[in-house]
Amino acid sequence: MLVYSLKFTYLKSLFTLMLFSLIACDNNKEISIPIAVPIKNQQPIVVAGENLQVYAGELVTLYGKKSKDPDGQIAGYLWQQTSGNPVVINTLNESDINFVAPNLSKITTLKFRLTVIDNQGSTASNFIDITITPASGNIYPFAHTQQNFSAVSGSTIALSGLNSYDSDGEIQQYLWQQLSGTNVSILSPSSKVTSFIAPEVAAIELLIFSLKVTDNTDASAQDKLTVTILPKPSATSAEIILPVSSKGLHNANNLSTSILNTSVRLTADDQITPKDNELVTFALPLAQGVVKNTSELNVSINGIEQAIFAKPGLHWHWQDKSIRSVTIQLQNVDMRHGDIILSITNFGRNTRNDLTESAHKNGWATSGEIKAYMPYPRIFALHDTSYLSHTGLIPPYLPAPAIDDNFEKYQLAQFNRWSGSLNYNKSSGANWLFDRSSAYFKVYMTTGRVEFLKEAFLSKQFYFSKVRNDDSSPKKVGGRGCWLWKGVACADGKYIAPQQAKLAWALVGDNSQWDNSLIIDMALQSDLGWNQYASRDAYDKENEGFTERGAGMAGLAEIAAYEMTGSNKILDHLTQRIASLADMQQTEKNWDLANNWVPKSGGFEHSYNVHEGNYNEKSAPLNNANDRAFSPWMSENISDFLWQSYWITKDKKIPEVLRMLGNAVEEHGFTSRYIGNNQYQKKSAFGQAKQTHTKSCNKTAKETDLVYFASKWADDKTITSNNFWPYYSDTHNIETVLVLATAYYFEPDTQKQLKLASRIDKLIEGWAHVQCADVFSNVYRLFNWQHRSNSIRTWQWVKENAIYNLIPTQATKIIKENSQPPVKQSAFQQLTKVFASTNSSRSKLSFSDVTEKAIHYGPIAHQPFWIGMPDVNNDGCLDLFVGTHNDNAGSSQMWLHETLNGHCKNTFSYYTNREGKYSQKSSGRITSRYIFSNITGKKSGLPDFFGSDADGGNSVIYPLLGSIAVGTPPVYKNEITGCRGGKNRCTALDINGDGKIELIASAANSQLRRRIYDPITNNTIIPKLQNNITPGFKSSSYLVADIDGDSWPDIVSGEAYGYWRYNPVLRDFDPFNYAFTSTKQDFIRSKRRPTSNMQISLDYDNDGDMDVLFGSGQWGPADKDKEFYLSLQRNNGDGTFTNVTEKAGGGSWTDGSLRNTTYWTTYAGIYPGDLDNDGYTDFMTMSQSYKNSPRFFKNNGDGTFTTIKNLIKNGGAGVDVFRPWGNIADWNNDGFLDIAILSNGIGDVKGLRLYKNNTNENHWLKLRARGVNQNTDGYHTKFIIKDSVSKQILATRYLGNYNLTDARFIAHSGLGDATLIDLVVEFPHNGPVYNYSKLSVNMELVAFRDGCLLKAWSPGKGWPTESNRQQCTMPD
Repeated sequence: MLVYSLKFTYLKSLFTLMLFSLIACDNNKEISIPIAVPIKNQQPIVVAGENLQVYAGELVTLYGKKSKDPDGQIAGYLWQQTSGNPVVINTLNESDINFVAPNLSKITTLKFRLTVIDNQGSTASNFIDITITPASGNIYPFAHTQQNFSAVSGSTIALSGLNSYDSDGEIQQYLWQQLSGTNVSILSPSSKVTSFIAPEVAAIELLIFSLKVTDNTDASAQDKLTVTILPKPSATSAEIILPVSSKGLHNANNLSTSILNTSVRLTADDQITPKDNELVTFALPLAQGVVKNTSELNVSINGIEQAIFAKPGLHWHWQDKSIRSVTIQLQNVDMRHGDIILSITNFGRNTRNDLTESAHKNGWATSGEIKAYMPYPRIFALHDTSYLSHTGLIPPYLPAPAIDDNFEKYQLAQFNRWSGSLNYNKSSGANWLFDRSSAYFKVYMTTGRVEFLKEAFLSKQFYFSKVRNDDSSPKKVGGRGCWLWKGVACADGKYIAPQQAKLAWALVGDNSQWDNSLIIDMALQSDLGWNQYASRDAYDKENEGFTERGAGMAGLAEIAAYEMTGSNKILDHLTQRIASLADMQQTEKNWDLANNWVPKSGGFEHSYNVHEGNYNEKSAPLNNANDRAFSPWMSENISDFLWQSYWITKDKKIPEVLRMLGNAVEEHGFTSRYIGNNQYQKKSAFGQAKQTHTKSCNKTAKETDLVYFASKWADDKTITSNNFWPYYSDTHNIETVLVLATAYYFEPDTQKQLKLASRIDKLIEGWAHVQCADVFSNVYRLFNWQHRSNSIRTWQWVKENAIYNLIPTQATKIIKENSQPPVKQSAFQQLTKVFASTNSSRSKLSFSDVTEKAIHYGPIAHQPFWIGMPDVNNDGCLDLFVGTHNDNAGSSQMWLHETLNGHCKNTFSYYTNREGKYSQKSSGRITSRYIFSNITGKKSGLPDFFGSDADGGNSVIYPLLGSIAVGTPPVYKNEITGCRGGKNRCTALDINGDGKIELIASAANSQLRRRIYDPITNNTIIPKLQNNITPGFKSSSYLVADIDGDSWPDIVSGEAYGYWRYNPVLRDFDPFNYAFTSTKQDFIRSKRRPTSNMQISLDYDNDGDMDVLFGSGQWGPADKDKEFYLSLQRNNGDGTFTNVTEKAGGGSWTDGSLRNTTYWTTYAGIYPGDLDNDGYTDFMTMSQSYKNSPRFFKNNGDGTFTTIKNLIKNGGAGVDVFRPWGNIADWNNDGFLDIAILSNGIGDVKGLRLYKNNTNENHWLKLRARGVNQNTDGYHTKFIIKDSVSKQILATRYLGNYNLTDARFIAHSGLGDATLIDLVVEFPHNGPVYNYSKLSVNMELVAFRDGCLLKAWSPGKGWPTESNRQQCTMPD
């Protein structure tokens, strides 16, 4: 294999031709130059350098620049690798290259040849050896840009680092820099893919760029790229020559906002002679939302736009209906000089040059006899494997790494030794079982190898050539597409495989052998065959016929057909099949109970004898435990179809089915059991047999001896018989990886994850190596079943992206050993320098006391205990409310925001309790923590309010009168019981997504902890914790936030040092996760726990994940009670947290420095918000006495905070003020957060002070949302705001009643100096996700679930509950 890199300066055409001739030379032949060389010319002198010895993982640079020519100059350089494991080479300049030394198992030598050519055509070569010693240290990342190319002035140029990689970790930082040429503005220098506008030039100019990549251990590598800028051609009067990116030719509003930037390599088939006029047709899969119109596509060669034909293929019809694949054709392509790289973007093209489609067969060759003379493309288009893995064409996976991958070697050896030599004409039907073509397509997608793509296409051609495309017998009514090769006919669904059609269409662009009706009928027929047991209806007979492969292959046919056609009938069948399987797996049937076959194993238990055809359903004996079993490796067919279906339908039954199935296979499907620490022990029944039924190549035979049938109920004699334990099961090990991997993805239990992961790694170690590639026994379908589900590549993705990620990866193990947490690369780290230069001028923070100007009159509230700025009448103007410690004394106070002509006046008028009945004298009461929200589910969306009674009995809800209209003063009905249990604390949420607001309660007077219930009916949604030893029990209140980013609310208990993740499949919580135990060290001085209501969620580092801040204060007179402590826990994005307190607080948060003149209190609060609008969330704290002013903790944007005291000086408190509450909100609607504080007041305003933020030059955005059904406050809606230019996250906000002290139904976000933003709105509970691009700033927006983003709305007009008749901005 020849691996080379060549870059050279502009020379005369003579020498350019000579270099191309040199490249085309065979590696094993003399290099000949096709011109006469002058006799007197002296050969150049080649200096390749001294031989090198390096360690694996080092970045190796080879220099050729010292080469010289005695009588002229060096015209070009050619580096070739001539022996050793192939490496990927980066060309640094004309003479120098580098590569990463591969991580091999033994000392290895790589040999390279440097050939130079001088300006008269003479060549010379020299060699250099690189000896590589294995090493366990870090392997350098590999920076890789595009090939050098040319572009026209004014065009949009894409810079891509997509092919960069890190083989033993991950790339955490990209940095693009311009090194020379006319200065240009790189759109996003820290992005993997970015762009710039080519400058206007009068003559050819070279722009040189560098890409630096840095991995997770701070090792870095660099690559360079030269872009040649060509002057614009002069326009004639007859025709205007448009630039490369000619967006004016179509509606710019239809352009996708997601960047497409990939490359495709055209390569000629090795059985043809390439021509100068090749017809090339191929397809490009597309991620959702990237391309909505084919006119967006631009195909270029070396920066020169190509005329193309393009048409849509697949669509994302179940999502945003964008294009999922596009078929592209080029004509008259000269392939005589070798491969050609196509650059493809969505920057638009000159559509006036578009081609008319030519028949694909005009670009096809014909295969030989053993491939049944099937036609196939003369020119293949090879995709970038990393790009393919992000398109969503198949479920998530990792592509094969660039170096030393045993599994790819295994697949290639299988192909070369036996699979690729299948004689189609002499093949039997069994050779095509389990979808040969799809298996090869997926192996191609992971490796990028042309031999796999060709075999996949030929297999598809042959398969569809032998499909009967009519209603001829044998068939059953409702289906067609029966497989007729070698008499197999419609035996069962395992021969019906439309998935290959989807892949062929999306990767090669050919759909000539089918239409939608055939694909639909194939899916129907797969469930109708005369040897196909029904698997969509209820499993209601003990010995009902069932096979895992039949149910699974029919399901695969259905999901592929639905993806291609959007048929609702097929979707209905798919949904029925999933429901039937869940019922069969999980419901304890009458015969299970009668025979005590409970609890069920998690496998699809059925009759072995009916499965094998020994009996039929009626004749098989009943109540036979030795007949009750399931097939572990056949279960892969079900796992495959369910895993694919999950990513399309998000059916809520699928996760639990996959989780249970994988655990059942782990528990019952092998002859050994896991005993911990990656060790296994033979089960007693199999231990007595003293043998393994595995192939000799299997390196982990004891740990991976797989059975054919597994049973929880059969006796030892049965499970060790040849019927249950044959010798051929071992060949199914690779496919079984998928069953275990998909279970791991959904498994919340750490110990079960450990067992699954260990078994998977043993299976891969045992089989995925070239020695096992010899296993064949003339069973060609072995390749099909091993690779159709992409099992090992799926596992490689799953173990890094599982929902729970409870098991440390190798990277985290290294971190623990070094006691240094990883630096989580995020937006604030990348932009620190930018903000540092602007912070001082733009981010000033100060407040003015405007109490007397804004409030006309304010009587004292006896023992005030809470102050807030809710919008009590939904007019859009924030009001004021002071709640007292005993609201049943009738002394709470309310002020309404005055309006004029639909606008907020920013003044408040006192609204008496006599008018509003908001502080009723009755038996129930609220002592603190008032929350205004639509608890009773009114269509108007107007809020009621409720609170807690932490000192007594049940607290109350104040329901609003139903006759009250939006914008009118509120009047409340008689209070009703709300927060229950005695000395209770409650928080509101919608836990299950039904649109009804529930309460989560913790009561000190009883054992009631973490009960979730309907506050109106008192019906329990999730029962209380069982007893006081249950993990998480020690919780007097909770924090509600989406911790794991799955769109469902989770529950944090700081006092118990952990959280519960809500599991929507189980409709209950997963086991308590002790994620915050490191918090103990932050409060060690006082030996206190986090204070119940001093726990907040905020995205302090702008990475899109909700971090958690805990505070600890104390009610008491002791000296240490004057101290306050903070603990900041950074969300790692995988369900785990890193304690970053010391960095954030510089030590002052934990050493007692946060000290007051009087003690802190459990009743004080922490209030998060971006107070200076610089784009980073700050927070404010309150304490016990007004001798202590509020404290501000300013987020510096680099992971640290600065403590600011005395920013507000709030005078001494009188005895009637009682407690020091405060709150923040933008009450004057200028986009900056203001402050209200309980105080001794001033003038005629008693008991509170109002402070106005003096603002600065920074920008802002405010967001509200309307949720589903009665969730009119938009609980749990998440907003992610990004800079439209840099694409960096500026803010992440989450709506809801976070904790006892904080409810946010207006998401306020500071934006710094950003002037255009992109917005992502994520509605909760797997609701819709909408993207909006290039929105203006300094606005207040309202998001609706139908995608409407309400515009032309301002506070004071009233907040609409529906989008009907509103002016909307719709999503991209």
